[in-house]
Amino acid sequence: MKNGIKLITIDSFCGAGGTTKGFHDAKFDGEACVSVIIGINHDAKAIASHASNHPETYHFVEDFRTLDPRKLIAIIERAKQNCPGAKVLFWMSAECTNHSKAKGGCSRDADSRSLPEYAYKYIEILNPDIIGVENVVEFLDWGPLMIKVVKDKQGNELYCPIEIKKDKKTKKVIGVQPKCVPIPEHKGEYYNVWVEKIQSYGYHYGFDKLNAADYGAYTSRIRYFGFFSKDSKHIVFPEKTHSKDGKNDLKKHMAVREVLELDREGESIFDRKKELCENTKDRVLSGLIKYVAGGKDKWLLKYNSVNGKTGKHIPPSVDEPCPVISCQNRLGVVSTQFLSKYFSGKPDGKNISIEQPCGSVTTVDHHSLVSASFISVYYGNGYTQSIEKPAPTLTTKDRLALVKGEFFVNHYSGGGQTSCVTAPCPALTAIPKQNLVTYGRWLMNTNYHNVGSGLDVPAPVITANRKHHYLVNPQYSSSGGSVEVPCFTLIARMDKRPPSLVTAKTDCVKLPSFIKISGNTVIYEIYETDSPKTKQIKEFMALYGLTDVKMRMLLELELLRIMGFGDDYVLQGTQTDKKRFIGNAVECKQSKALAEAIAATV
Repeated sequence: MKNGIKLITIDSFCGAGGTTKGFHDAKFDGEACVSVIIGINHDAKAIASHASNHPETYHFVEDFRTLDPRKLIAIIERAKQNCPGAKVLFWMSAECTNHSKAKGGCSRDADSRSLPEYAYKYIEILNPDIIGVENVVEFLDWGPLMIKVVKDKQGNELYCPIEIKKDKKTKKVIGVQPKCVPIPEHKGEYYNVWVEKIQSYGYHYGFDKLNAADYGAYTSRIRYFGFFSKDSKHIVFPEKTHSKDGKNDLKKHMAVREVLELDREGESIFDRKKELCENTKDRVLSGLIKYVAGGKDKWLLKYNSVNGKTGKHIPPSVDEPCPVISCQNRLGVVSTQFLSKYFSGKPDGKNISIEQPCGSVTTVDHHSLVSASFISVYYGNGYTQSIEKPAPTLTTKDRLALVKGEFFVNHYSGGGQTSCVTAPCPALTAIPKQNLVTYGRWLMNTNYHNVGSGLDVPAPVITANRKHHYLVNPQYSSSGGSVEVPCFTLIARMDKRPPSLVTAKTDCVKLPSFIKISGNTVIYEIYETDSPKTKQIKEFMALYGLTDVKMRMLLELELLRIMGFGDDYVLQGTQTDKKRFIGNAVECKQSKALAEAIAATV
């Protein structure tokens, strides 16, 4: 077989070349074993990108549905003469958006969903040896649609939402149609008919759902792969080389950290000209809880929250006040007082200690003394109670303690050690490393948060030059992804919903405006005008000693690496075009593994 080529391939939805790149990288006995001779795509920019990297391929800027397959016959016959014995593989990565979960409640385009049916004419005319199909796993549920109806909680039908279709270039309205969704009880009907139709041409069939991360990819991208073959021995799937835990002689999944430019931190989520929306802030906060605090349970797990009947811990919701954390005694009195000024917007001194001079007194009373005292009960399930009510039951053990809002922060021996001002001071070094911290100032608005929710939690310890990184997934209401594992699935609409890198910092370089340093005290200001999620993020930062949270969209270079293209792969078009091409592509290492598995059977 000339040049070791075992598969002659037509990439019928070639896009910018994810499948082709993987196929051309495939090796058998150390030699290239696949030649992609034809690339078809309706998008001229996608074809330009494909041609820039694969100039030896014949390119057709045509719609898969309207292209005459007879135009391809001469190219295929010439390739078969040059590579006698090679099998012809017709590869089809049909448009998947209208099958995908990412489509949400939006309309499914019936014509787009039917693209696989246009393969019939290619099969009849080209008679390929093998047919390969890639799509989202929801393709297995391909079936009829119904008009979407919005119902109330009682199940009463309210209305049918409509979708306005616009021309992509002119943005003019070209049609109005009702939104449609799959009919649950008819899932898979069209898929089954489609499989049976292709089998009727004399093909065997097999499919599997594969995760690109299991083959060394930097993304966890699960896709459906189906193969029709005249000889059943060519229906094979590659052996996994990686796994999540790295057991059974497999390598551990690749960490996306390896392909990210972590030194490029991006812009602070605070003090922006255009404030982030609450949904984005919610995703940022979820990521902080999961990847900085270690998860909801570790962040909010209460001492003494064991249920007497089940014996299990019952951590509160992240939307509830942070529980009181105790060390030994189980009944404590907590009290804090400060002056609150009701004028001048949100100045630095809007809330001031009663230990410092009062602000200017005006003709109208603008000051009030804020005093918050309560009793925290540390037995049973634990609770707090006003001092205006009768005291809770006193137990036989001494469970009363006066808690004061002052302690020392020890910045040596790894940092993070604290001690009460009434206890012996930690050892002093040649360079003073103790800071007296007064806390309770970072909760500037006691009406916002349940009294005592942070006042008996140690003030943050600022650790120099420590950074936390994680990825924000804009597709769903999720906490994003760790940089220590493969990236979540990238989508075509990354220009509208871009994945982002978040960097949480603990240094004191270029602090956001709401963080103030007063001597050795770090003050986190929470304003009445802050949005609910901003308040929660600020409070989290104070609890964990974070001094800034920065976020940026992933770079084109990073996206290319995640999808296996490499740094030297060339894409044409705007940034929007490029991100769409990357999100639409088949992950290159995945396609390489598939090609090598099939080539080994030829």
